[in-house]
Amino acid sequence: MRTALLTTAIAAALVVTQVSAQGMDDRSGPRGPMASFAELNADGDGNLTLDEMSAAGAARFAMADTDGDGGLSVAELTAQAEEGMLQRMADRVASMLDRRDSNGDGLLQPDEMMGRGPGPERMFDRLDADDDGVVTQAEFDSMQARMQDRRADRGEGGERGDHGERGDHGQHGHHGNHHGPRDRG
Repeated sequence: MRTALLTTAIAAALVVTQVSAQGMDDRSGPRGPMASFAELNADGDGNLTLDEMSAAGAARFAMADTDGDGGLSVAELTAQAEEGMLQRMADRVASMLDRRDSNGDGLLQPDEMMGRGPGPERMFDRLDADDDGVVTQAEFDSMQARMQDRRADRGEGGERGDHGERGDHGQHGHHGNHHGPRDRG
């Protein structure tokens, strides 16, 4: 019984850890935010016990289980994932503001936004293939095609249509054709 409870608590902690960023600072791992030692060490004695780790996982699961039914629905998991995504996005935007706000007013002006990379003049020069001071539809389309070719050469893909239907990640993706023990076909 204890093993089943422990396995459930650990699995719940892993699922919720993947999708929840509430109360976490920027300690993200490959699958999402990680709890700090202090957060896991509930009694503050400087040692983590299995009970503390299980309790932390159960608490995070309970926090995600907003309707209290003992399970995580698609809506609850989605809400947790969105919350984590919004927090990470807000953190990135705040970091960008800190890096680029050269006058310290807490706002980004156009010159601070353009601070890196080619300015509009350089882009215009690239688009204006015949140097006549205007960009035609043909020149614009030509540049888009060249950029798309470069992305394809680097493996970044092309238009959305080149990737198949939404959710179809092909043979090596997470959805679609499986070639393992679960594949019954």
